[in-house]
Amino acid sequence: MKQTKLEALKTCRKLWQVEADHGAGDKEKMFNLAGLNITDFDSGCPACEYDFTHSRGCFSGENFSGEGFSGENLSGEGFSGEGFSKFCTSTCIITWPGGGCMHYLSPFRLWRAATGDRKKYAAEIVQLCEEAIKKENQRSLAQARQGETK
Repeated sequence: MKQTKLEALKTCRKLWQVEADHGAGDKEKMFNLAGLNITDFDSGCPACEYDFTHSRGCFSGENFSGEGFSGENLSGEGFSGEGFSKFCTSTCIITWPGGGCMHYLSPFRLWRAATGDRKKYAAEIVQLCEEAIKKENQRSLAQARQGETK
């Protein structure tokens, strides 16, 4: 689903707010509770989908080697290869602790690994989405103001 950057951030926030509130436990349930259809998002994530549909970053074909999803890179030691680690960290519309959503410090990675209540990690992701939305709104406002002065 092609969305603007702001739409993708708001969709991501909505999705993770559902998880923070209800603890759905998996992405398909989260999408359903948020009133979204997971099949509308080829990547399963609105932020990743933005990169994918705008030919940015690790999902842009020429950049994505597939190596980023190997066990080696998901070992908890951070990123150690090309692909996901090299491109997603620089293009994701959300600023993640450690640089990317799959970094061992990121709340998404912690949410995936948690066996108990994962709501707190979802709430952290909501906060990251809020920060990204605020930053995008400020960027848009500055751009609009710059257009007015020309």
